[in-house]
Amino acid sequence: MIKYSKWLGLCGVLIVMVACFTPWVYIESKQITVYGFYTVGTHFGKPGILHIFLAGLAAIVFCVDRLWAKRTNILICAIHVAIAIKNYILITSCFAGECPEKKIGIFLIAIGAVMMILAAFFPNISVKNES
Repeated sequence: MIKYSKWLGLCGVLIVMVACFTPWVYIESKQITVYGFYTVGTHFGKPGILHIFLAGLAAIVFCVDRLWAKRTNILICAIHVAIAIKNYILITSCFAGECPEKKIGIFLIAIGAVMMILAAFFPNISVKNES
């Protein structure tokens, strides 16, 4: 896995970017399908913007072969996982006895974020021994 960690991370980035354009939830009472960028009729804002920004930043850092970049990428991916968890809880939570129907996009966000953090924790980099 360590040998292909960069490609696993970039695959996670691609999954997150695609997931922002797929449906996340369907709210039956309002007849609304919520996407990452289309949340009209709700108070969710546009959560896909932050996902795309952090995934793009992580993609750039995945391609840099420096130790500082690998450490920075752990921070970026950890923030991304935290935001993915927050969005999952916020967007899929029940309100007034009605629970929205979960769609594929909200699960893809979580899967992509987990792939990115795993790739960030296990980078393929050699550290020089100074002794």
